[in-house]
Amino acid sequence: MWKLCRARACLPAALLVLGPALAQQSSGSSSGDTTTTTATATDNSGSASTTGTTQRRPPGALSRDSRLVFLYGRVMVEGLAPPGELAAIESVCNGTTRTEGYTDGKGRFSFRLGEENNGIAQDASAGNGGLARLSPMGLGGYSGGIASAGARAMNGCELRARLPGYESETIVLAGRFSDQSDVGVIFLHRLGAAEGLLVSATSLAAPKNAQKDFRKGLEELARGKPEDARKSLENAVRIYPKYAAAWYELGKLQLAQRETPAARASFEAAIREDARFVLPYLALSAIEIAAQEWPLAEETTARAIALDPYGSPRTYFYNALARYHGRDLDGAEKSASEAERLDRRREIAGVWGLLGSILAMRRDFAGAAEQYRTYLALAPQASNAAEIRAQLDRMERLSSRESAQAQNQ
Repeated sequence: MWKLCRARACLPAALLVLGPALAQQSSGSSSGDTTTTTATATDNSGSASTTGTTQRRPPGALSRDSRLVFLYGRVMVEGLAPPGELAAIESVCNGTTRTEGYTDGKGRFSFRLGEENNGIAQDASAGNGGLARLSPMGLGGYSGGIASAGARAMNGCELRARLPGYESETIVLAGRFSDQSDVGVIFLHRLGAAEGLLVSATSLAAPKNAQKDFRKGLEELARGKPEDARKSLENAVRIYPKYAAAWYELGKLQLAQRETPAARASFEAAIREDARFVLPYLALSAIEIAAQEWPLAEETTARAIALDPYGSPRTYFYNALARYHGRDLDGAEKSASEAERLDRRREIAGVWGLLGSILAMRRDFAGAAEQYRTYLALAPQASNAAEIRAQLDRMERLSSRESAQAQNQ
């Protein structure tokens, strides 16, 4: 276990291990009652990815299945137009987030709530385990739970769109819709200007046969045929090596198949062919963090932030982790605070755990305790919850001791 030590304070880090399986944690031993705390990388949802395709079909075009709920609707930006990029559609059910599908070119979407995977590989930056689970990059399938019993599946659920740089309004599903329903319009609101692109500009120059293979690969993914999809995507980049979007989708698929070196190479190719294409940066940085390649992760996330400073809170969180392990506490605190600001739904619990550890290193015991309380409120069943509670108790004791000493002076 790598440890960050400064003077008498030694901080063991519970590292986030990302990949196709659930993320795991490990922690070092603690000694003394000084400033030993644990930084956690637990997170429970994510930022956005916008590639993929879902064709909207009228309810009558689907065979009825009493166990599933068919929902459809539209996404619009500021109530005026569909987004210029493909937006992911997420369900959030009892704290568990899942990518259900994507909009088409006109902002329309449709999916069956409760259907296994819906043919969708979970995005490279999306969590899939809820508050009580450590989230991987999110490509290993859905491990949450949506009751598959018609409209009852929507109890405790809401729907939202996900697109970097935008904030989504939500639609509460429970009690409002039947087994086949038009949910209406999900509105997106732009957070700020961004230099980076969510759709690769190189896609416009792709030959027609490469575009055909790319679309075919996405359609095969939607039908649950990953091997066929891989062949189509590989053929697309063979025909047109500059096809950044195809490299990105291929990398996601390779990561889902637990081929991390190949996925890394594909994400790097996507960035090399279109340096302004934002999506591959977060996927690549997650791999670098899993490998504890902190300088590389810091560089990759810094590039992503420069392209889209209003985008993903997860990008800032990964940047904070990389800086923290690089012994840059000031930079880590700055990035973690920005992640906290952008994560308005408080979905990345590890942000608060990391801030708690940073404040403890600064001997701000009261501030550290507050951050740990927030972490435990967000992720009370996390695998490291007992350890964090112990650190919270220590911070409270140190804070009380400090206050008593100040009163006696």
